[in-house]
Amino acid sequence: MDERKKLTLQEILKTPDKEERIRKILAYCLGEEKVEAWLNAPHPDLNDRTPQSVMDEHGEAGVDAVLGMLLDAIGGAPS
Repeated sequence: MDERKKLTLQEILKTPDKEERIRKILAYCLGEEKVEAWLNAPHPDLNDRTPQSVMDEHGEAGVDAVLGMLLDAIGGAPS
């Protein structure tokens, strides 16, 4: 059994490193085992590119785009 403290979403959103914050949001919402699958699956909001490729190819702007998409989803904004 994992003895680590489970973080709340509010705590996760305070994570300073944006890429780490993305991974923690995904783990919180989908489960740790689905993080890599989500990052490597084409997404319609990214012109059918994968979130990981957008982050890799566009640096900080790509990370911001993926993080913004996740924050919108958490907040209930339509895509």
